[in-house]
Amino acid sequence: MITPISTLRGKMSKVFFETHGCSTNQAEEEVMAGLLKKEGHKIVKSQDDADLIVLNMCSVKGLTVTKKAINKINEHIEQNPHKKMILAGCIPRDEYKELREILPNASFLHTDNMMQISEVANETLNNNIVDLMTPNKGIKIGFSRVRRNPFIAILPINEGCEDSCTYCSTKRIKGKTISYPMRTITKEIEDAVNDGCKEIWITSQDTCAYGLDQQEKSLLPELLKMILALDKQFMMRIGMLNPSNLLPVLDEFLEVMEDKRMYKFLHIPVQAGDNKVLEAMKRRYKKEDIELIVKKFKQKFPEGTISTDIIVGFPGETEEQFENTMDLVRNVKFETVNISRYQDRQGTMSWRMDSTVKLGDNIKSDRSNILTDTNRRISMMNNESWLGWEGPILITEKKKDLIGRNFAYKLIVLKKPDEMREEEYNNLLGKAVKVKIVKAETFYCVGELISK
Repeated sequence: MITPISTLRGKMSKVFFETHGCSTNQAEEEVMAGLLKKEGHKIVKSQDDADLIVLNMCSVKGLTVTKKAINKINEHIEQNPHKKMILAGCIPRDEYKELREILPNASFLHTDNMMQISEVANETLNNNIVDLMTPNKGIKIGFSRVRRNPFIAILPINEGCEDSCTYCSTKRIKGKTISYPMRTITKEIEDAVNDGCKEIWITSQDTCAYGLDQQEKSLLPELLKMILALDKQFMMRIGMLNPSNLLPVLDEFLEVMEDKRMYKFLHIPVQAGDNKVLEAMKRRYKKEDIELIVKKFKQKFPEGTISTDIIVGFPGETEEQFENTMDLVRNVKFETVNISRYQDRQGTMSWRMDSTVKLGDNIKSDRSNILTDTNRRISMMNNESWLGWEGPILITEKKKDLIGRNFAYKLIVLKKPDEMREEEYNNLLGKAVKVKIVKAETFYCVGELISK
């Protein structure tokens, strides 16, 4: 059901965003918040302060996480009936009715229609429920934003996917690849740096799919060259490099990565380390291809960081096949492994597989725990190898302590020196400082300030 949008202007309100999922979702939150701010709405950091709550959902790992968030927000709204809600983001159209039953009083805004957030917010605030779920592709960059972090620019370079992985709903939701214009991307990065951003995240569902809607081989290296031609100081991280689309441009990509402004960081979502499982997933590469990518990367950047995503418990995965994945993890020594337990996603090819090949939750849980324990040990050993290292890090975040990254995108927590005032310590945000790594923890290193 699609409800027409009137020209009614909503009252100026306070809006809270809760975003789940990937960095592209985070970027879309920033754009939607920017559009609302332009209309006079105020973006707030707590749902307690909000008139309108926007839940920007992710469907990659199924609806479990979203349903938990929905229930939590519904409880909050029941206690505060004046609050309104919009469910936005990657909403599976074939599961829309199920979500509508859970959220009878919320408006729905599909990621394809996110540029109409202001109209949907106005209608919702005026007690008119709106459903915008129509396919509507377009360029989602080049707009003012409300950044989640003033020092980090999150920039999608394309949308959609060229692959048809059997477990994934991304293509059904996002469609085929649409690459954004190089000049628009470069201009947005230039503006972001002028606006105070120090770190650039290049992201999408598959950054190596950039340009595949125009030619057979990725245009990612050419795009990066154009960005790096800017006479600006920043650090750049490239995420989500699908191995099948990285392989044809690997040498050229690694050559571009030599630029000192590029983090020596590789995010390759391998999903499995067994060739039969990869074939069943329709991943279009083999375990040997992953080993080649890693070998070439480490030859050029021995201290570089490699991150991956792995699915455990894919239908039909045997103990032997799982052990092959474990062998890959142990051999490559990934610094970060994002682990997902296989979940059926309605409409996918694996969802249609015979139930007899589906693995039980206990098996998936056991394998997830084994992989988690192994990853923790490897991560600790990797971090211990950095003990005593001295060099610059870029500080971009503060939680309890300041957090920065070095050239290899190694996560380093910088404790406040006893003699330093809190104000002086906080002023290090957005700056590069020299540190010495003095302690290794499981998922990060601890740095000691040497000089500002």
